[in-house]
Amino acid sequence: MTWQQWLAIGIGAFGCLALVGAVFVWRQALRVERAREHAIESAAPLQTPPVTKGGFPSRARHPRQIAVVVNPTKEATVELVETVKTLCSDAGLPEPFIFETTAEDTGRGQAHAAIEKGADVVCAAGGDGTVRAVASGMIGTGVPMGLLPVGTANIFARNLDLPLTSVEESMAIVLGGRTRNVDVGWARVIEAAPVHPLDGAIRRATEGDTQPFLVVTGLGFDATMVAEADESLKKHVGWLAYFMAGARHIHDKRVPATIWLDDDEPVTTNLKSIMVGNCGIIPGGIRLLPEATLDDGELDVALVDARAGMVGWTQVLGEVVLQRAGIKSGGGRLGRIEHARTRRTRIRVEAGELAQVDGEHLGQVVELECWVQPGALTVRSI
Repeated sequence: MTWQQWLAIGIGAFGCLALVGAVFVWRQALRVERAREHAIESAAPLQTPPVTKGGFPSRARHPRQIAVVVNPTKEATVELVETVKTLCSDAGLPEPFIFETTAEDTGRGQAHAAIEKGADVVCAAGGDGTVRAVASGMIGTGVPMGLLPVGTANIFARNLDLPLTSVEESMAIVLGGRTRNVDVGWARVIEAAPVHPLDGAIRRATEGDTQPFLVVTGLGFDATMVAEADESLKKHVGWLAYFMAGARHIHDKRVPATIWLDDDEPVTTNLKSIMVGNCGIIPGGIRLLPEATLDDGELDVALVDARAGMVGWTQVLGEVVLQRAGIKSGGGRLGRIEHARTRRTRIRVEAGELAQVDGEHLGQVVELECWVQPGALTVRSI
């Protein structure tokens, strides 16, 4: 094929992707509207819920005391807090506890403090980083976490089919939605690489560093996008800033990697990116991991390979579009995605690669281990 034909294929694939995203957004809006109407009708508070043996409130349908952990650096924070206070008052609830994150504690300590103070729902108001930090303080407690998305990508909220632009609709689900137990993924740095190559800066991952993830952890191309995404650009174009950062690396070399899945024999192959996901949807309504769900007790692994620059990535994009429609193409000669499911995986890249968890980069690692903790986090959901 000529480059003009490949360009036409790429444009067509992007058009299909946009259409799929529009359908996803439309379906999500319908579900949210139905949930919002039901939640508002049933948001009256109940009696004080009983307490479990662990000292935490049981998962009652209606909360009695809300706490909000808010990232003060996000825009419209003051307005969000005032809206939450008004909605709690309208529902007959006491004024919510408000905890602000800091550079030193991005949500974990505030979640603990909220539970100790008596909150039976703790809301994370921020982006995926704040959500992950708050969740890390709530894993295993049985206390539900609510989401008030105000970040760039809000990927975890998307996978729960939660509203992304309305505090009122988000609070309707916090007050009148259901509780749901979801899995938590964990990533541990087994071996760190000595040098981080990004912009010539020296940066080490920390061996033994163990982090939870709600959405995805990855090595290679996706982690490079996370590390290089421009913060000011993210404020203007949102999640597209990640793809713009990735465009600078479409010609990067493939990485030799060895992957262990559960007790199977290791497999060695050359890849551009390795992603281990707890759920399947990324921004734009793209289902990267077609079989992944939040409560299946497994992790889903995507092995992404692309050669010949844009040609290979166009084939990868086409495969993503097809799998979103339920079609398995088998991949192209120059671009492919292979999927696997596992409870535990270990990934080794001898040359070292950047790693990330839910959009937070860990540094450059040689070996990373991931596993799933089934049903460890309770959330308010539709």
